[in-house]
Amino acid sequence: MSCYCGDASAPEFHRVTSRVARRAHRCCECGDVIEPGETYSETAGKWDREFATFATCDCCQWQRDYLVELGHCVVYGELEEDWNDEWENAEWQRKWHEEHRQGGQTQ
Repeated sequence: MSCYCGDASAPEFHRVTSRVARRAHRCCECGDVIEPGETYSETAGKWDREFATFATCDCCQWQRDYLVELGHCVVYGELEEDWNDEWENAEWQRKWHEEHRQGGQTQ
């Protein structure tokens, strides 16, 4: 799947792999530490003639996947900004709360 993200260039190629951490990594989005034994997504590819690798914690990957499902193209390192922009949309808030409601209470 490819997309165009405004001023950001599309990768020449990339791959996303689900991994189990053997050592500590730092999430490229939230900055949290991904501890050994935790699952995370590793994206490796080539952008603007440069190879890059990004580790994304499961929580941030879920947010990225959800925004992509809604039609957004999220640049690595800019998830928080895109998430906050989308959060301001009242329809998004209603849908998110409905999907995460358990027993009449939100998580």
